[in-house]
Amino acid sequence: MNIPSFLLQPEPGQIIQIYVRHRRVDFRYGFCRAIHHAGRYVQFVGGFRRREDPSMTTRWAESCDFGIQAFERFSFELAPEAEWMSLNKPPQSSP
Repeated sequence: MNIPSFLLQPEPGQIIQIYVRHRRVDFRYGFCRAIHHAGRYVQFVGGFRRREDPSMTTRWAESCDFGIQAFERFSFELAPEAEWMSLNKPPQSSP
């Protein structure tokens, strides 16, 4: 059996915001750089979540493997990539 498959990848400078629906309310699930869609399932490629320091003044991206998910649970939106999305760890504060 051949399952149709495609890769959704935005232009450079854009990111995919992932939302999950719970009881008619959409919550931001995370972000990714591309989506591989195959049949009823999706895999988020280059997934990450936003992290913040306790004072909520510094943000950075934390890599996250969202695994393979049922397509029906999610919605997607393209957004411009913010500066913090390219940081893999919190910036070090100077003394």
